[in-house]
Amino acid sequence: MKIVRTFKIKLNLSNDQISMIDNTTQSFLEALNYASKVSFDNGEISNKPALQKIVYNDLRAKFNLKSQMAVNVCTAVCGSYATQHSNKVYGVLAKYKAPKAIYSYGRDYSFLDDKKVISLNTIDKRIKVPFKVNNYFKKYLTKDWVFGSLELVKLKNNYYAHITVNKEIEEQPITEFKNIIGIDVGQNFIATIYDSKEKVKFYKGRHLKDMRAKYKHLRKQLQEKGTHNAHNKIKAINQREQRTMTYINHCISKSIVDYAKETNAIIVLEDLKGINLSCKVKRENRYYRVSWAFDELQRFIEYKAMNSGLKVMCINPKYTSQTCPKCGHVAKNNRDKKLHIFKCRACGYTLNDDLIATKNIQHKGYDERIRLEAV
Repeated sequence: MKIVRTFKIKLNLSNDQISMIDNTTQSFLEALNYASKVSFDNGEISNKPALQKIVYNDLRAKFNLKSQMAVNVCTAVCGSYATQHSNKVYGVLAKYKAPKAIYSYGRDYSFLDDKKVISLNTIDKRIKVPFKVNNYFKKYLTKDWVFGSLELVKLKNNYYAHITVNKEIEEQPITEFKNIIGIDVGQNFIATIYDSKEKVKFYKGRHLKDMRAKYKHLRKQLQEKGTHNAHNKIKAINQREQRTMTYINHCISKSIVDYAKETNAIIVLEDLKGINLSCKVKRENRYYRVSWAFDELQRFIEYKAMNSGLKVMCINPKYTSQTCPKCGHVAKNNRDKKLHIFKCRACGYTLNDDLIATKNIQHKGYDERIRLEAV
């Protein structure tokens, strides 16, 4: 099984190097938008060889890009249209706003001096740049990981390189797992878990919801002022809220994966892709629902589990909150959303609605395990 990670390093550039990188990222941005327009005008081309055949020479001549840079532009543009098409979005021109540059390992960039210096291509010449890396990310510079693409990003007058790495890890056979953990994600309880040993744990989210309500009210007040300073404060609030949610998701996902590793468990999640498009939400609750970071939490759980050699299953979420785990009766009115109570209309079984969903997810995971073992 291949796992993919992205880490970042801070580049310590001289003034001359900053100028060359600025020119390169700006040329790359202009080339992206040019290639995107050509792709759009020719039926939204998402096939790289087809687009490269049309725009490669122009990218070299008009934007002074090196050979591999021109190829990377085509890759990025085709990837954008392929993503739009997979999301059933057609007739929309892909636009790029922030200057950036995408590199390929061994061609546009490489590491030198025992991975203390990085060599980067620019439209002027190749440069050697010392860099700073966080202690947590140093493990990705070892021989265990294979380097992939690099993206240059400018933040607050500093350049950072976001580098993709991957490695193969051995996955346990499904028959060796001794436990199955079902996980339901929500707002009042960020996560609820239930496993084969009937262990139950709730990760409360009310404090997070209250914090977000406070930030929402503060943003509204600042928006009414409409000043430049108010706009800057709104940006700072947004970043603070995002950092807090990310930190909480990291803590919860680590706790869940640590328990799964301890009990040698399969982790079962709901496949919630597109849920915000399919569910109706009251106007006053839309902000909390649309900005609900369940996807981030699930991604954290998945990659932490994969790092530990654990298996993650994604099951169909249909009726997990409406099905009685005792008698199997399915009805919408089994669940009282206001009181967060599930009461089966057939057998009378009563329990917390989040726990009911978690039990059903765990049961579906068990059924999926049996199906995979039989294959």
